[in-house]
Amino acid sequence: MLNRIKKAINPALAKKMFVYIVSDGIARAMPFLVMPILAIYMMPEEFGIASNYIVFTQLTGSLISLSTYSYFSVDFYKTNESDKPHLLSNLIYLNLFITIGCLILVPFLSGKLQEWFYISIEWQLLALLMMFFSAVIELFTIYLRLAEKARLYGKFQFIRSFLSAGLSLLFVAVFLWSWQGRIFGLLLTNLFIFLISIFFFKKAGLLSVELEKKRILNALKFGLPLLPHKLSTWISSGFERIFITKKIGITDTGLYSFGANISSAMTLFVNSFFNAFTPYVYKQLSSNELENDKLNQIKKSMVVKSYFATLAFASILVVCYFLLYYFVKLFFNEAYGRSLVYLPYFLISIFFSYVYSLFSIYIFFSKTTKLLGIFTISVALGRAIITIPLITHFGTIGAAYAGVIGSFSKAIIVAVYSDKVYPMPWLSILRSRLKLHEK
Repeated sequence: MLNRIKKAINPALAKKMFVYIVSDGIARAMPFLVMPILAIYMMPEEFGIASNYIVFTQLTGSLISLSTYSYFSVDFYKTNESDKPHLLSNLIYLNLFITIGCLILVPFLSGKLQEWFYISIEWQLLALLMMFFSAVIELFTIYLRLAEKARLYGKFQFIRSFLSAGLSLLFVAVFLWSWQGRIFGLLLTNLFIFLISIFFFKKAGLLSVELEKKRILNALKFGLPLLPHKLSTWISSGFERIFITKKIGITDTGLYSFGANISSAMTLFVNSFFNAFTPYVYKQLSSNELENDKLNQIKKSMVVKSYFATLAFASILVVCYFLLYYFVKLFFNEAYGRSLVYLPYFLISIFFSYVYSLFSIYIFFSKTTKLLGIFTISVALGRAIITIPLITHFGTIGAAYAGVIGSFSKAIIVAVYSDKVYPMPWLSILRSRLKLHEK
């Protein structure tokens, strides 16, 4: 068994994954280190307002980014070095144009948005700017991974996480700005990291002033079908918090959001794995000169690595449930203890989200994303629909029930669709391994 694991692990891939795990681990650890301090100065209802602001940024961020980072990732290895500045710059132009459109539109909707999210127009406009900065930052982090600059990626994440934590502590614990201080910390961090990203892009010669209509249209054709897919993520996590706020109260929104934030530490392992594995898969499958036998061998290798990673992740989730439970009990204000009831459901949902991400790699690679958006938005709408009676009947925990049902449904649907558009030997490998085990 150990020999099989060793054969399945690529040393170079494992080394990069280690760098990503450490750097992302620091990025994820910093909020945990400062959260007990912030919890002293922020009550659950204030945490709920800050959470609603994040929900709003997720909604607007889906529109502003329009999956340009995914388009960049897919086309990076297929684009000549001389054309990469044009590819990147026109994706940034697209993000900028959408941001300007949103800045014009939002003032007309600010009243309703304030009613839903509990944030005034000035915070709404600042959120739009923050999401433009975030879209460019995402392009930069994708570039570092695709260019295999793992060490620079680690340094970048280190600076980003420490700056965010430091500014949040300054504004919340020193200036006593409550939830506003937390938001200011995020905004200034994104602005600073955005400027760093632009500096490195320029230094690498990846910026161009030339506006290419064809490239922007191609990115739109890729990103627009994915918009329902991106919005489905917001509907899944955002709608339930708005409904909790309306039906139960902002305090319960804060507790539910706190539980979600605590459990999201597990996405460290998901993100670290896919940060290394996704570019690796794209690179392995991108060659046009692969013979059928060689391609089949690569596919089998990808599947074996995926199975080992899935088993490892499931084991980590079980262990981390107990670690997170006692972490909250020992280090956080007693008022936040009620959030622990949601923890198992969040972790189960994260596992199914991992499965979804694993299969969606091949959908993105094949560029057959049109139905993906339909599938994910359908699941998200279904989750939103069942969330209403579940919260009405069971209370806030009904949202957690809906989350498990929705994440499981999305994982199964996308797995079936992925195998249709880009077949992989998922079942054949599993059968062969089971036969070997029986012998």
